[in-house]
Amino acid sequence: MASDLSSEDEDDLRRQSEIDLRNTEPSSEGDDEPETAQLAKAAEEKAAKQRVKATAKKIEEAVKAFEVRSKDLAGQRIATTELVRMRTLLQIILAYAQPAGGGDSDLHVLPISGKNGDWPRLVGRLLNQHFKAMRALNAFDVKADESEHHRVIEYLAFARFAAQIAVVGARSTGPGNPILKPLDQLAKDVETQVRAVISLQEDDTHEIREINDRLNERFTVRLALDPIPHP
Repeated sequence: MASDLSSEDEDDLRRQSEIDLRNTEPSSEGDDEPETAQLAKAAEEKAAKQRVKATAKKIEEAVKAFEVRSKDLAGQRIATTELVRMRTLLQIILAYAQPAGGGDSDLHVLPISGKNGDWPRLVGRLLNQHFKAMRALNAFDVKADESEHHRVIEYLAFARFAAQIAVVGARSTGPGNPILKPLDQLAKDVETQVRAVISLQEDDTHEIREINDRLNERFTVRLALDPIPHP
């Protein structure tokens, strides 16, 4: 079983998500491109595909490791570092997600549909650990500190957004997508739990709405999906 993502792995994935793996060199105006240049281009394309596969595998292994870690933490108090860990993984998945209708697989290494490594499914697997399997909201160990509180709100906002955009992504592939129904139920569970927390403080609701707007700006256009509404 893969080890959990280290901070170096997370930084590496973030850097890779900003790299355009496509060949952006200008093509030859003629049809007599030197054979060596053609071979070099083919080698680069092959290397890019290998990097794509390696990155996708690394993300899937990180999700598996998170599931193992969450099971090991069942019944224990949960520090906010665990919330940051999940938020980071969700962020990485969405950064590498393929948009609705398909897209450049060199840039979007996680497909929108499939039998295993599709990004709506990976999002659901992560959220299942905290919002269904272990009910993490009941086990938070949060210090009386403003920064700790802010971590929780960011986590809730990102979890809610990820759950809903996973549903929208799965729905875009057609009504026959087998993960659509469980994802939809999961999103409703996440929404209920998030609302129960933020309903106590009007400022928390306002902050989550602001974060939701920023996430819409960052992800929905790129993923070719409808914006996620406010809670």
